[in-house]
Amino acid sequence: MSDNIKILFLFVLLVSTAGFSLAQTTQEKPVFGEISALRGMKKVYVEGATSDERKLILGQFKKDKTFTVVGDPSEADFFMTFGELTRMAVAGGLRPSTAYQERDEAEVYYLKDGKRIIVWQDTETLDVSNGFTFSFPNSVNLTRNFLKAYKKALKN
Repeated sequence: MSDNIKILFLFVLLVSTAGFSLAQTTQEKPVFGEISALRGMKKVYVEGATSDERKLILGQFKKDKTFTVVGDPSEADFFMTFGELTRMAVAGGLRPSTAYQERDEAEVYYLKDGKRIIVWQDTETLDVSNGFTFSFPNSVNLTRNFLKAYKKALKN
């Protein structure tokens, strides 16, 4: 094989590998959009929540009546993913403590041309001390935060 052909072969190999690597890198990166892109979308599919959290989330959507929750992802216009990030016990000094913090996250996205377009994300922390808290569960707060952000975006 001549040196020119070897150089050409290596160049083609290098360019095609770099192109594949770039395509793979950008494909894995999240795409962010505006929450106002949900205008006109009415059906949401809730995923990632426990059965108890899901009931609380469904209750917030039902109370608000802006969106309808569907049980089949193929019927959804967009998706809300809910998940626990951390749950940490809080030290109680000399006595054993039942205090803990729970940190959860919600993300709202829709699909466009096979890509996941994230339009809203938020986290909430719930402090529980000896079984008591002075706050609603994170699933309730996060759903309310999303609905509030959506309505605010529509006003602008």
